[in-house]
Amino acid sequence: TSGPQEWIQTDFLKVKDCWVMVERFAHTFCEKPRWVFSVAANLPDTTAPAILAKEAWSQGRESRPQLAWLFKPQVENPCVLDLSDPAVVWHQAAFTKDMRFLLAVGQAMDVFVW
Repeated sequence: TSGPQEWIQTDFLKVKDCWVMVERFAHTFCEKPRWVFSVAANLPDTTAPAILAKEAWSQGRESRPQLAWLFKPQVENPCVLDLSDPAVVWHQAAFTKDMRFLLAVGQAMDVFVW
């Protein structure tokens, strides 16, 4: 049966997908808001931001040139940063107060900044 309940659930999932994208890339969007469309278009095809970006592109609401990612992954990688380096034994890691950088200290007291 199709009714208001299904419509509300579908819209909720779209909003949730978009919120997850904004939350994940907020640090980038603050400095480069023009990247919102490109990021959305390059998410897996089944996500709401990718679907909405494709609709906007096909309807002509977005006209800036875009690169199409052929064979893009259809599952998001949950890993934001991989610290598994066999040459380095990590001692400690922390974000800066503004959450813009990650600092890590190796066993040899080398400091790495991302």
